[in-house]
Amino acid sequence: LLGFLAHLALAGLGLLWLVRRLGGGWAPALMAALGFALSGFFVVHLMHPNFVYSAAWLPWLLGALHGLVHRFTARDAALAALFVGLGILAGGLQLVYYGYGCALLLASTWALTAPELDHRGRLLRLAALGGVFALGAALTAVQLLPTAEFAALSVRADGVTLDVARSYRLPSRQALHLAVPFLFGLDGRTPFVAGQNYHEAFGYFGVLALPQAGAALARRPRL
Repeated sequence: LLGFLAHLALAGLGLLWLVRRLGGGWAPALMAALGFALSGFFVVHLMHPNFVYSAAWLPWLLGALHGLVHRFTARDAALAALFVGLGILAGGLQLVYYGYGCALLLASTWALTAPELDHRGRLLRLAALGGVFALGAALTAVQLLPTAEFAALSVRADGVTLDVARSYRLPSRQALHLAVPFLFGLDGRTPFVAGQNYHEAFGYFGVLALPQAGAALARRPRL
């Protein structure tokens, strides 16, 4: 429980730092930090602590990547590689695949669209982004290499068929969980009728995040 609470605090502090680095004031940064740390995803995944632990490093990674693109310093590069490694070592590899992959895509978009960069500057940023992710993964070789060895002995060693993978897709109606968390019941207390695993498909943003998302879409600031 202490580890879970510590990583909730870590997640909130990371988003606070990220919003401040993006130019936001203290008030929106605090609101965003609380909304992220207390979101439905973190709360419902108490039973999957490795997901929470890896997700907690994501805003720290985004902040370092933003600094790497716009300031291009060795400090930001080192921080980005460190946060990639810490996220992998936390054990939530699914979160790393999707969350950190999206972070790389976002940072690449920042590099390609930054008006102050010329063609050479954009190429240097893209190369640096790839480098910090590779370095971060290399830092975790002490865990990744044994994991790869034991994965060959797991029940999923032969891979997952397309039909099995599709069986875990999110039903379209369950997207309503993003705004209404108990629309289809509460697993373990009331009948849950949405069809997909309650915990793994739960994505409620939270009462703090929803109005902030609406305000952000209305303003559409350029980051």
